[in-house]
Amino acid sequence: MESANRISPHEAVWDWLLACPHIQDLFFTFSTAENGATALVPLTTCTDAAEQEFVDGSSIRNYDFTILRFAAYSTAPNDAANIAALAAVEDIAAWIRAQDAAKNYPAFGPDCDILGVEVLPGGEFGAWDESGAKYALQIRIRYEKE
Repeated sequence: MESANRISPHEAVWDWLLACPHIQDLFFTFSTAENGATALVPLTTCTDAAEQEFVDGSSIRNYDFTILRFAAYSTAPNDAANIAALAAVEDIAAWIRAQDAAKNYPAFGPDCDILGVEVLPGGEFGAWDESGAKYALQIRIRYEKE
């Protein structure tokens, strides 16, 4: 923890994601590649650069992270298992969008006002190897820091 009264954005996002009913096993940065395992991988780690700074000292910032979801995959023709795995990832994205619509955000602390959470398009969405499939969701939390 950063101090007795403040938790880090990493911890705040971790606590927030634990409430997602579509995530059962949540890991931080590293994970087993087992079916259903989900990892939170911060992209904003050692840098907390302001996107925009104001004369009063406040600033607009982004906390970016990736949610990695591991799943078994099928190479059999006419097998819907891969569709089901993708649907599980889409459920996480839908939950994040619903939290944004309800303004239910991670608790970044009293000096931060969350402006929104979004699932970002683009990037490498899926990959696979002998251990299974890996799906990646890129997420951005935009906030104002006093």
